[in-house]
Amino acid sequence: MTESVERMRSESVDAYEWLADEDPHHWLRAYFKDITVCDMLCNNMCEAFNKTILQSRDKPVITILKMIINYVIKRLVKKRAE
Repeated sequence: MTESVERMRSESVDAYEWLADEDPHHWLRAYFKDITVCDMLCNNMCEAFNKTILQSRDKPVITILKMIINYVIKRLVKKRAE
């Protein structure tokens, strides 16, 4: 066994047993496919979000989050009124 699995076993036997019962195809990197399923790098929602936060990108994180919350609240109120 690998060092990581042994370390996990020493920290939590329950976690080790749970992992041992799972199919390795679901958690072991060696079984992951290295091809992409979708060749699209960005979607419309991502583009719209980036445009919305464009004016706040140079601000601190808390300020950005407050601006996003403010935007979402205004949008919800506007949509409810419509």
